[in-house]
Amino acid sequence: MKASIRLHLYTHKTYTDGAHPVILQYIIDGKVTKRVLTRCKLKEWDAKNLRLRGRVKDAARLNNMIASEFAKAEQAIFDLKAGKVTVSEALGNRGNVITLGDAFGLELVRLEKEFKSGYYDKIAAIRKQIPDLTIPIEDIDNKWFDRFIRRMGGDAVGNSNNTIKKKIKLLRGEILRYSSKGVTREVKAVTIATTRTVKQKLSGEELALLEKLYLQDSDLLSATRD
Repeated sequence: MKASIRLHLYTHKTYTDGAHPVILQYIIDGKVTKRVLTRCKLKEWDAKNLRLRGRVKDAARLNNMIASEFAKAEQAIFDLKAGKVTVSEALGNRGNVITLGDAFGLELVRLEKEFKSGYYDKIAAIRKQIPDLTIPIEDIDNKWFDRFIRRMGGDAVGNSNNTIKKKIKLLRGEILRYSSKGVTREVKAVTIATTRTVKQKLSGEELALLEKLYLQDSDLLSATRD
């Protein structure tokens, strides 16, 4: 059996923000299986050392994840050649299992094809803020969301509760679309307290002052006053 593993920046695929996927590529008896670990732009990738350059945000954490996943994949290939594991086991028993990173990738492709740029940007932003994308999407539970909420509200991200609630809703949509078991009752129950936005309005006195405000007819502010 011929089997090898390769880690590289897959420049044949380009996202709308100019980034490319960092691919873990298995080649087993001529059959190629690709796995997306993260994404970055060409200038941010160190092809010699197979890692993100230091100026990239969260580079240390992402490089640690990349190195860990590559090491596990490399060991799996060694075990496969030695006959200790099957091809399915070497690939992590992936089969139809979709990781959170896979789901994000599929969703971004779908949104790009449907020209939904607003949702595309929101999904892309959340993807960058989640440290570990290798978790199978079916393994995401309420405890995972608890950690997600703490991270989004912490100093690293600093989102308001209202923003976090919107992100929870988007992630639930990802699970519903790409998990074979759908959204569990526990995940449906995940929520966070939000504050009601108070809209600032003019008082009666302020409106009266605007009515009395004299401006020359040629003044552009007259339209604003009216």
